[in-house]
Amino acid sequence: MPPSDPLLSRDPDPRVPWWLEALPVAALALGLFQLAVFVTQADLWTRMYKWFWVWLPQEVGPTWVVAMVAVLPLLSWALAVRLGPARPWGVVATICVLFTFGQHGWSWVEGEGLDGMREHIARAGHMQFAELAVEEPSMWRVASRYEELVQVGEIRRFARSKPPGTLLFYMATERLARPLAVDHRPESRLAALHTFAAITWPLLASLALFPLFGLGRRLTDDRTALLAVVLYTATPAATHIAMHLDKVLFPLVFTGIAWLAVEAVLAARARTAWALGAAAGALAFVGLGLSFVLGFALPVAGAAALGAAWRADPSWRVRGVRLVRALVPAVLAGGLLFGLAWLVAGYDPLVRFQHARTYHEHYKGWDGTWRTTVHFGALDALEWGLWAGLPVAALWLQRSWQAVREGAAGLWSGVTPTGGALLLVMGWVVAFGHTKGETARLWLPWLPVVCLLAAQQLRRQRAGPQLAAGLVLALQVALVWATKVVQDFR
Repeated sequence: MPPSDPLLSRDPDPRVPWWLEALPVAALALGLFQLAVFVTQADLWTRMYKWFWVWLPQEVGPTWVVAMVAVLPLLSWALAVRLGPARPWGVVATICVLFTFGQHGWSWVEGEGLDGMREHIARAGHMQFAELAVEEPSMWRVASRYEELVQVGEIRRFARSKPPGTLLFYMATERLARPLAVDHRPESRLAALHTFAAITWPLLASLALFPLFGLGRRLTDDRTALLAVVLYTATPAATHIAMHLDKVLFPLVFTGIAWLAVEAVLAARARTAWALGAAAGALAFVGLGLSFVLGFALPVAGAAALGAAWRADPSWRVRGVRLVRALVPAVLAGGLLFGLAWLVAGYDPLVRFQHARTYHEHYKGWDGTWRTTVHFGALDALEWGLWAGLPVAALWLQRSWQAVREGAAGLWSGVTPTGGALLLVMGWVVAFGHTKGETARLWLPWLPVVCLLAAQQLRRQRAGPQLAAGLVLALQVALVWATKVVQDFR
């Protein structure tokens, strides 16, 4: 077995009170600062040029209903602590249900019933995907002629910055919703789509908890993985960003690719490893067909596979064999599917990426100057951190930096490569993402992995890791509430 994590084996310092040893000071301080700014609605980051969010206070209630919704992550944590060691997958399934109720609950406290959830697909900017899903007569037409339809203007605005998979997913949802339509008129079908998505998409978003736990337990342990699951349900982004595939589907796919790659590495039989590796490659093809941002799952999945191989065996030769039999079928399966898409449907992902990026930069007014890059790099990172919750963001950053130091010193743990890879991904999108705000949504796909790293940082506290986790989780819940009542996702 690989050497144990040196930071986990340190004894508490007897000169420091145990409760102070247990406090993740930076995370708590930043979280309390964020909470104070939200509660007072201080004109701080809202003064930044092109800041995307404004204070929009709203009444929510009654208080007892809000309290019931807010307490769900704490209930999930209690279940994880009490029952997780014996029935981890059952606990994850229960948390999945609670998280689904939580997403609906924070929407229903506005007093508009299901309309509170429906409005995000019916009246927000991405409503165009739903309208196109009703208008387009054929999914094959979209899949095989997407570039042509974009160029002639039949596919409008936001869909121009995406691969065809996003619109195809909306179209598939619309086909499933048709039995709910009162008649065959486009307006009725659109209303059925709104209702069906509002009911089912929060559950689909919650399914990301399963690959998150599966990945986490392979790279760390069950308790850390369960804590990561609970932390994810207590982030403002995962709770309040509703009815966008960036939350509904992309985290599930992103984390699923990494989990399948890790399971392929750890498979006992070569045949199983090849099958799981091919599945990871196929899912990567699906992901890149949905959004190009899911391409960042590839380095993270590769790093996770490396970490799993390192944990599984002390021999570099055996590690190499495990990696080859997992990653080679992944590359072959993904390449084969892209080749078939090009031959059968004429889909060229490189052309689509170039056109999508050009449209995005034009839409955002990106001029490429160093002033723009530095300003919006800082703005984008801050926005993402606020929507993740500054406690989670701070813990992730601490663990990622430690991962870099571990890698340099050769003192690897299971998550060392993953932490380094995700830090590089974040550095890349900050410097070269070419976006102006909206990173709360755009950078949401890797938030589950961020929560895994944050959870391990909490578990590495030298004394009282349960106390540290409870304090951070309570603060995250407070930030979820504050985000809802003074800003929300609109």
